[in-house]
Amino acid sequence: MGGGKFDGGHLVSGFDNLDPANSLWNKYYHLWANIDTEASRFLEFEKWWGGHADLSAEEMQWIVDELFIGNRMATAELVSGDGTRIDLRNIRSPILCFCSEGDNITPPP
Repeated sequence: MGGGKFDGGHLVSGFDNLDPANSLWNKYYHLWANIDTEASRFLEFEKWWGGHADLSAEEMQWIVDELFIGNRMATAELVSGDGTRIDLRNIRSPILCFCSEGDNITPPP
């Protein structure tokens, strides 16, 4: 369908469709109900959320096979193109993971 390209916009659309009430109503209601404080945050997020990337069929297949199905990053089985094994236990810098309680993707606490 995409001529070998995966349009990241379809992924964003899929996430938006998980909660159409939020995508079509709640986020705009929240913006207008808090217009004095929410405008810049809203615009920043919409710019980031809409700034998706196109992936090749090979890239998308790799992500699915290695990360989603294979879970190879969590098990230190993921190997980069130059042969370096990626082991999360070797990361010494802090890792921040931002999740939203109501995003339909993040597992419950």
